[in-house]
Amino acid sequence: MSKKILLQFRNDAEIFACIHDLVTNGLSKERFGQGEMPPNRQDVTQFLASWSLLAGLSQEQCSAWLTEYCVDVLSAISRSSLSQIRHSTKSNIKFIYRQAGKFVCRGPHNIFKAACDQNCPLYQEQLQLYEAYVQEQNTPRKIEYKHEPRPPAPPPIAIKDRYRQQFEEAVKVIREKILAGSRMNDIVAYLHEKGYKTRTGKEWNSANLRADLVKLNIPWPNESPHLDDGPPLRVKDRYRLQFEYTVKMIREKILAGVSVADILAYLNENGLKTRTGRAWTMQTLRTQLNTILPLR
Repeated sequence: MSKKILLQFRNDAEIFACIHDLVTNGLSKERFGQGEMPPNRQDVTQFLASWSLLAGLSQEQCSAWLTEYCVDVLSAISRSSLSQIRHSTKSNIKFIYRQAGKFVCRGPHNIFKAACDQNCPLYQEQLQLYEAYVQEQNTPRKIEYKHEPRPPAPPPIAIKDRYRQQFEEAVKVIREKILAGSRMNDIVAYLHEKGYKTRTGKEWNSANLRADLVKLNIPWPNESPHLDDGPPLRVKDRYRLQFEYTVKMIREKILAGVSVADILAYLNENGLKTRTGRAWTMQTLRTQLNTILPLR
C-alpha cells in the first residue's frame, strides 16, 4: 500500500536502487554479519524522508506514504506500538524537512547494505563523499595547545592598606562613642559586634584601643562619669568634652546655612546634651547661638 502511495506522489523523480530496495524489502538483517549492528527504524525513516525531500515531495505527501510504510514494514524491527511508530515517524519527517539537509547515501557503502546501481545519477558524488569521509576518519588530528603567558600576579597588599578603610570607619565610631560617654568595654564590645578590626586586622581590646587613641591624639575623657575611682565629678565637668564638640558642630552648621530648627532636631536625635547634661530646647540653643555666633 505504501509503495503505491509513493508511486502516486513521486512525480517524475527517479526512485534510486537503494530506495526501491528498502521500500520493497525493508531492512534485511540477513545482510549484516555477526557482530555488525544494523541501523534502527529511525535511521531508515530519516533516510527515506531525506530522499522524499530530494524528490520534491511535500511534507504531507511524504507523511502519507512513509507513515504507512513504517507501520507495515518497519514495525518488524521495532518494539514500539503502532501508535508510537506513527507518532515517531511524523516527528522524524518534521525534523528532516525543517533541517532541509542534503541527501547522503554513500553509494555502495550505504549503512543499510541496500542495492546500489552504478548508473545512479548520484553514484559518483556519493562515492566521493564516502571516500572523503574515510580519509577524514583516518587522518590523525593535531591538537594545538596555546600556551598563553599568565599575567603577572599583583603585588601583595600590605596589611594596613587592606584594613585601611574599615579602620577609618572604626575610628569614626570610636569618636562618636567617646562623645556619647560610652565605657571603654562597651566600645570594644560594639566594635566586635560590627566586625571592625584594628589597623592590622586584629580583634579590638582595651589595650590596643588605648594605644590607638594615643597614636591618633584622641583624648579619653578622664572626667567620664563611668570611672569607678575618684570623687564624683560635677555635671558640667562630666559633659565638658561632649559639649565642646557640640558647640563646634553647631557653629559649622550655622555657617553652612542649616536652619536652627534642623540643628535642634539633629542634636536631640543624636543624643547630644547641653553643658548640664540636658536635652536641647529651642531656647537653650538660641541662647548658646548668641554666645558663640551672634545672630544678625
